[in-house]
Order: sequence, then structure tokens, then C-alpha cells
Amino acid sequence: MNLPTGALSFSLFVGNNQGTNCQLKTYRGELLYYRSDRPFGTQQFFREARVISCDMETLFLALEPCTRWNRSYYNTAIADGEQWEVVIHRKGQETRSFGSNAYPEDFDRVLKTIEAVIDEKIPFRGTRVAAAV
Repeated sequence: MNLPTGALSFSLFVGNNQGTNCQLKTYRGELLYYRSDRPFGTQQFFREARVISCDMETLFLALEPCTRWNRSYYNTAIADGEQWEVVIHRKGQETRSFGSNAYPEDFDRVLKTIEAVIDEKIPFRGTRVAAAV
């Protein structure tokens, strides 16, 4: 599987410490997908992740809106809930966005597009509503 020109890697994490967690990331030219109903760490991810086949060019196009997201989104009214993070390394630049119970306006649309490209469901329990930075 070849990454698009200029695209080095990306990682997407969605989850919480009480339920389903999902991580999707490129590693050594492959796209790995991991889903668990328990908290997990890096070692567990690499032991249990599986390779996903998809059109990487289409996937990186689906990630394009992430490059315009703010660096962080927080909803301080919720003490414990869902966190997410997207990291994209491309054309010598890193784009990183993180949220805790708050999301960019197009978060839901981006996740649904990624789900269609990889033909997998990304578990998401949060309220998919945009929140202020």
C-alpha cells in the first residue's frame, strides 16, 4: 500500500476510559485498525491491530478538513467522557488536533467519510456537536 505523495503518516484515536476505543494509523506503509471495549495502550495496539485495505489517496482526501481544525477543543462541563486526536504528517508539516467532549463542526462528517473509505465503523459515544475552543 503506497501513501499519497507528500503524505507520511496519520493517526486517529477516538475513545474513553470506560468504553469502546478505536485507533486507526499508518505504520510501515500499512493502515492499521484497532478497536477495543477496554482501555488500551501502545503495546496492545501493535499486538492486536489488523491491516485495513483501502485507497490511501481517498483516505487522505477525507482527512483534508482536519488540517483546518483548531489545535484543541474542550468542553469543561463534562468531567469524564470522550477524547479524540488526529495527527497528520504531510509535506514536512504536522497537523494535530485534540478534543475532550468537544468537536469541530464537521467532525461527524469527517468520521463518516473515513468509515466509508475504510469500510469499518468508528465507535463514537459523544454528542457530535461543535463546541467552542
